[in-house]
Amino acid sequence: MKSRPIALLAYLYLCFFVATCSSGYISIQPVLSGEEKILGRVKGSACGFLGVLIPWYYFIPIQQNSKIERAYSDAIQQIPGTKAIKNITIEETWFWVIVGITQCNNFRRCRSMNLKIIGIILLFTFSCFSQPLIIPEDKNRKPSSNLITYPAYAKECGFLLLMFVPIGINDRFVNAYSKIVKQAKGGILSQITLQESWYYGFIGTGYCTTITAMVTKGDDE
Repeated sequence: MKSRPIALLAYLYLCFFVATCSSGYISIQPVLSGEEKILGRVKGSACGFLGVLIPWYYFIPIQQNSKIERAYSDAIQQIPGTKAIKNITIEETWFWVIVGITQCNNFRRCRSMNLKIIGIILLFTFSCFSQPLIIPEDKNRKPSSNLITYPAYAKECGFLLLMFVPIGINDRFVNAYSKIVKQAKGGILSQITLQESWYYGFIGTGYCTTITAMVTKGDDE
């Protein structure tokens, strides 16, 4: 009988103090024919918020899971007729304040796509910047012969201890993409998608970046 209260407490802990959620897989670099016309640079942004009042309750997402999709959509709509964004750079800046963490995605075409996290100023603020991830345009390089295609997948995580101490947070984009490039082994990357997920664990929040792509190469490469 004594074990029941312990089991109940464990269940409540899992329900109230452990949360996880993720965005969908957002296509950030679809297959291009090489004949597309460059229309110019575009910039789109969208924000999400994670937290309510005190760090122990930073598990309530407010538009957190859709910010990548909304930012990309905003960028696409800047110039009528825009179908895709190329020559992408991803950079993350996070700002922590007492009431929570606000994340904003900024997408820009041709030169960069930035991921910025902006916080509301309240009493004190912690901030940090990530390494920029550059996803260059593939110059329509053709594999030499006998094409083979296979998927590539990479996931990198970081942890925000006590909501403001970054552990592996600032380089997860770069590390995930580096793994994809290694899996490609010189092949052409296409159909690149990006997914962001977060995991709440009471003493901090884990953030993970997942990148998928299709690799095309010749069997003699």
